[in-house]
Order: sequence, then C-alpha cells, then structure tokens
Amino acid sequence: MMLVATAIKSAKPADTPYRVADEKGLCLLIQKNSNQWWRLNYRIQGVRKTISLGVYPDIGRKEARDLRDEARKQVALGTDPSELRKTDKESRVKVREEEAAQTLMEQMIAAGVPLPD
Repeated sequence: MMLVATAIKSAKPADTPYRVADEKGLCLLIQKNSNQWWRLNYRIQGVRKTISLGVYPDIGRKEARDLRDEARKQVALGTDPSELRKTDKESRVKVREEEAAQTLMEQMIAAGVPLPD
C-alpha cells in the first residue's frame, strides 16, 4: 500500500527508530530526533542492501518514488546502485581536486610566483 501524506505527517518520533513502509522496498525511516529519511531496500546477487534516497521533506513522495524506480531499473540491469554512487562520488572528488590545483596554479602565475619544476 502506498504511503499517503497524512501518514507521513502523523509519524512521530519514538524512543527507537522505526519504518513506515511505502511499496516496492521504499520506506520512511523515522529517527528519534525527528529526522525522516527515505530508504530503499533491495537485493542484488542474493545480498540484501539498503540505500538512502534523501531526507523528507527535501525529497517528497513523488521524487522518492522516482528515485526508487530508477534504482530498481539499475538492479534489474545487474548494476548495484550503491556501488554506482560510490564511483560517481569518487569521480566528482577527483574533478574538484583537479579544479582546485588548476586554480592554485593560475593564482601563482598571476602573483608572479615561480612555478615548481
């Protein structure tokens, strides 16, 4: 059964975190500090895994369901969504490091500092 807006709004923090199920592996994890996280449970190669899809209300129900559907397509194609995220993150970090090095080099040239060999 799909999770409705009133069920999300009525979900109150408890002493221990708990989940409110949506469908197809999607659920809303209610933390005791009132944070509400969209989580997706899936299986790939016989192993159960969980990924976070974002924080409610920043990620609404429709967007969380769209992210769920995209991740399920990746699983159906044999790609692990969590591994894909890790490689994407590594790529972004590498690009940022290269941009920072380039910016530093440009600043050194503009300041007239001799460049190291």
